[in-house]
Amino acid sequence: MQVKILVPSFMINAQDQDSERLKPLCMKRQKESFKLHELTKGVFILGNKKRKQERRFVIANREALIGCALAIINFIWWYGFAYGLGSKPPEEYTYILGFPAWIFFSLILGTLFMFALVFFVVKFMLTDVSLEDEGESEEEKDEVSNG
Repeated sequence: MQVKILVPSFMINAQDQDSERLKPLCMKRQKESFKLHELTKGVFILGNKKRKQERRFVIANREALIGCALAIINFIWWYGFAYGLGSKPPEEYTYILGFPAWIFFSLILGTLFMFALVFFVVKFMLTDVSLEDEGESEEEKDEVSNG
Protein backbone atom coordinates (compact mmCIF):
# COMPACT_ATOMS: atom_id res chain seq x y z
CA MET A 1 0.00 0.00 0.00
CA GLN A 2 1.33 3.45 -0.96
CA VAL A 3 1.00 6.46 1.36
CA LYS A 4 1.16 10.05 0.10
CA ILE A 5 2.17 12.68 2.62
CA LEU A 6 1.38 16.16 1.31
CA VAL A 7 3.23 19.23 2.49
CA PRO A 8 3.11 22.75 0.99
CA SER A 9 6.40 22.68 -0.88
CA PHE A 10 6.69 19.03 -1.97
CA MET A 11 5.04 15.61 -1.99
CA ILE A 12 6.64 12.41 -0.69
CA ASN A 13 5.57 8.95 -1.87
CA ALA A 14 6.53 6.27 0.61
CA GLN A 15 5.74 2.68 1.47
CA ASP A 16 3.98 1.91 4.77
CA GLN A 17 7.19 0.93 6.56
CA ASP A 18 8.90 4.23 5.57
CA SER A 19 6.02 6.55 6.41
CA GLU A 20 6.68 6.55 10.18
CA ARG A 21 10.36 7.29 9.59
CA LEU A 22 9.56 10.21 7.26
CA LYS A 23 6.78 11.70 9.38
CA PRO A 24 9.08 13.83 11.61
CA LEU A 25 10.84 15.19 8.51
CA CYS A 26 7.52 16.15 6.97
CA MET A 27 6.34 17.83 10.16
CA LYS A 28 9.61 19.79 10.32
CA ARG A 29 9.15 20.94 6.70
CA GLN A 30 5.57 22.01 7.44
CA LYS A 31 6.73 24.09 10.42
CA GLU A 32 9.51 25.71 8.36
CA SER A 33 7.05 26.52 5.60
CA PHE A 34 4.62 28.04 8.11
CA LYS A 35 7.40 30.15 9.67
CA LEU A 36 8.41 31.42 6.23
CA HIS A 37 4.78 32.28 5.54
CA GLU A 38 4.57 34.16 8.85
CA LEU A 39 7.68 36.19 7.95
CA THR A 40 6.24 37.22 4.59
CA LYS A 41 2.67 37.77 5.79
CA GLY A 42 3.01 41.56 5.42
CA VAL A 43 3.91 41.17 1.76
CA PHE A 44 1.47 38.49 0.68
CA ILE A 45 -2.21 38.05 1.42
CA LEU A 46 -3.24 34.65 2.80
CA GLY A 47 -4.84 32.06 0.55
CA ASN A 48 -5.33 32.38 -3.19
CA LYS A 49 -5.83 36.15 -3.11
CA LYS A 50 -3.60 38.36 -5.20
CA ARG A 51 -0.32 39.71 -3.89
CA LYS A 52 -0.47 43.30 -2.65
CA GLN A 53 1.17 45.73 -5.04
CA GLU A 54 2.16 49.31 -4.70
CA ARG A 55 -0.12 51.78 -6.44
CA ARG A 56 2.58 52.83 -8.90
CA PHE A 57 3.11 49.24 -10.11
CA VAL A 58 -0.63 48.78 -10.69
CA ILE A 59 -0.65 51.99 -12.74
CA ALA A 60 2.49 50.94 -14.64
CA ASN A 61 0.93 47.56 -15.53
CA ARG A 62 -2.26 49.24 -16.78
CA GLU A 63 -0.28 51.72 -18.86
CA ALA A 64 1.85 48.93 -20.32
CA LEU A 65 -1.32 47.17 -21.46
CA ILE A 66 -2.54 50.43 -23.01
CA GLY A 67 0.79 50.71 -24.89
CA CYS A 68 0.44 47.15 -26.17
CA ALA A 69 -3.12 47.90 -27.31
CA LEU A 70 -1.85 50.95 -29.22
CA ALA A 71 0.77 48.83 -30.98
CA ILE A 72 -1.87 46.24 -31.94
CA ILE A 73 -4.20 48.97 -33.26
CA ASN A 74 -1.34 50.38 -35.33
CA PHE A 75 -0.51 46.97 -36.78
CA ILE A 76 -4.16 46.20 -37.63
CA TRP A 77 -4.56 49.62 -39.31
CA TRP A 78 -1.38 49.18 -41.33
CA TYR A 79 -2.05 45.54 -42.29
CA GLY A 80 -5.68 46.21 -43.20
CA PHE A 81 -4.94 49.05 -45.58
CA ALA A 82 -1.63 47.77 -46.95
CA TYR A 83 -2.85 44.29 -47.80
CA GLY A 84 -6.52 45.18 -48.29
CA LEU A 85 -5.99 47.96 -50.84
CA GLY A 86 -2.58 46.77 -52.02
CA SER A 87 -3.68 43.32 -53.12
CA LYS A 88 -4.86 44.54 -56.53
CA PRO A 89 -2.61 44.56 -59.59
CA PRO A 90 -0.63 47.85 -59.89
CA GLU A 91 -2.58 48.86 -63.00
CA GLU A 92 -5.78 49.09 -60.91
CA TYR A 93 -4.35 51.29 -58.11
CA THR A 94 -5.97 54.61 -57.33
CA TYR A 95 -3.65 57.46 -56.42
CA ILE A 96 -3.98 60.10 -53.68
CA LEU A 97 -1.48 63.00 -53.73
CA GLY A 98 0.73 60.94 -56.05
CA PHE A 99 0.83 57.91 -53.74
CA PRO A 100 -1.01 54.65 -54.30
CA ALA A 101 -4.10 54.60 -52.04
CA TRP A 102 -2.80 51.69 -49.96
CA ILE A 103 0.45 53.58 -49.14
CA PHE A 104 -1.43 56.81 -48.40
CA PHE A 105 -3.93 55.16 -46.02
CA SER A 106 -1.60 52.65 -44.37
CA LEU A 107 1.52 54.78 -43.92
CA ILE A 108 0.73 58.49 -44.20
CA LEU A 109 -2.80 58.63 -42.79
CA GLY A 110 -2.03 55.77 -40.38
CA THR A 111 0.92 57.69 -38.92
CA LEU A 112 -1.21 60.81 -38.45
CA PHE A 113 -3.99 58.72 -36.89
CA MET A 114 -1.57 57.08 -34.46
CA PHE A 115 -0.03 60.47 -33.51
CA ALA A 116 -3.52 61.72 -32.62
CA LEU A 117 -4.44 58.51 -30.77
CA VAL A 118 -1.22 58.49 -28.73
CA PHE A 119 -1.70 62.20 -27.90
CA PHE A 120 -5.24 61.46 -26.68
CA VAL A 121 -4.08 58.50 -24.59
CA VAL A 122 -1.19 60.41 -23.01
CA LYS A 123 -3.33 63.45 -22.28
CA PHE A 124 -6.40 61.71 -20.86
CA MET A 125 -5.56 58.13 -19.85
CA LEU A 126 -2.01 58.03 -18.46
CA THR A 127 -1.20 59.11 -14.91
CA ASP A 128 1.84 61.00 -13.66
CA VAL A 129 3.44 58.81 -10.98
CA SER A 130 6.46 59.53 -8.80
CA LEU A 131 9.32 57.07 -9.23
CA GLU A 132 10.45 57.60 -5.63
CA ASP A 133 9.64 55.04 -2.94
CA GLU A 134 6.70 56.17 -0.83
CA GLY A 135 8.58 55.44 2.41
CA GLU A 136 11.74 57.33 1.42
CA SER A 137 12.49 60.26 3.71
CA GLU A 138 13.59 63.75 2.68
CA GLU A 139 17.11 63.14 4.04
CA GLU A 140 17.59 60.09 1.85
CA LYS A 141 16.36 62.07 -1.17
CA ASP A 142 18.92 64.83 -0.43
CA GLU A 143 21.72 62.28 -0.08
CA VAL A 144 20.86 60.74 -3.43
CA SER A 145 20.64 64.09 -5.23
CA ASN A 146 23.89 65.41 -3.66
CA GLY A 147 25.87 62.19 -4.10
